[in-house]
Order: sequence, then structure tokens, then C-alpha cells
Amino acid sequence: MPGKLSIAAPVALAPADAIAVHGKNDATGGAARWFVGSYVLGLHRTEKGWRIDCFETG
Repeated sequence: MPGKLSIAAPVALAPADAIAVHGKNDATGGAARWFVGSYVLGLHRTEKGWRIDCFETG
């Protein structure tokens, strides 16, 4: 991953790689915690636009 966006209206799958850093000053073992992963977002098109309706880890 990442792969290609797959659209079959009104649904789509969007694979993504992500890195997130969360900080907490009083955390045990250090203030920063890193998260790295691959995900697939499921989307559904509504009258208000695209909305995420599924979140899967890869």
C-alpha cells in the first residue's frame, strides 16, 4: 500500500499510509508516541458529499 483509489459510485475505497504523533507531557516513557500504519478508508457518497463509513487497518 498505498494503492489506487477505487470508485464504484456511490462507494469508494481509498488506501493510505499514515504517520501520527501524539504528545502528552506527563506520559510515562516520554512525551511523544508515534503511530505508523496502512489503512483503507471506505467512503459513501451522500447529498452532502463523500463521507467515511469504514476504517480498516491494513
